[in-house]
Amino acid sequence: MIRALAVAGALLLPGLAPGTAAAQEPCAVALVLAMDVSRSVSSREYRLQMDGLAAAFRDEEVLETIRAQQGGVLATVTIWGDRTQQRQTTDWTLLLGGEETLAFADSVAATQRYFGFTLTGLGAAMAHAAALLEAAPQRCRRQVIDISGDGVSNDGPRPNLVRDALPAGVTVNGLVILGATPDPKQHYIDEVIAGPGAFVETAADFEDYARAIRLKLLRELAPALSMLSE
Repeated sequence: MIRALAVAGALLLPGLAPGTAAAQEPCAVALVLAMDVSRSVSSREYRLQMDGLAAAFRDEEVLETIRAQQGGVLATVTIWGDRTQQRQTTDWTLLLGGEETLAFADSVAATQRYFGFTLTGLGAAMAHAAALLEAAPQRCRRQVIDISGDGVSNDGPRPNLVRDALPAGVTVNGLVILGATPDPKQHYIDEVIAGPGAFVETAADFEDYARAIRLKLLRELAPALSMLSE
């Protein structure tokens, strides 16, 4: 069902990015970072998201947390708009907390906006992220979809239908940028998050995104922290 919901013609996944040799043991977590670029996100807000995500992967505490993951963190970034628009923008890369992680951050910061000014296809974005996980070049001990957005789904399949079709064990966490009506946080709680340790992190606005995504990554990579209240 997940493949049926994924957008036809999605990019074929490459192997691990050059210079990121596979670990001798299974990676700790496969992480898909899915970024909202629908019409509610201005060009400035898009840049705040991408720069904030890049800064999080340069943060020393995040780097230390990645280094602590036995087998490393297999990560990729995708951007999404309506039900027909999703694009993997940073290839699957095995992050070990060194130069390869900083190069990953540089790739994120350099990502252009391929589309925008669309409706919000949150369910289709989740299906796309799940398909990326399924086709990942390694199997990791945990599988996590990290999806960011500032509004409720208004195009394509309902997020809860995609959520309910996910393979057992997949975690979907949300980062909600607050301020829209209806409340996107409650929408993510009710229809998006799923799986072991799932949670919603919030940013007060796009200027707060860098702080929120850093905290979210720390909680995702060290699951015991997800027991903390917001």
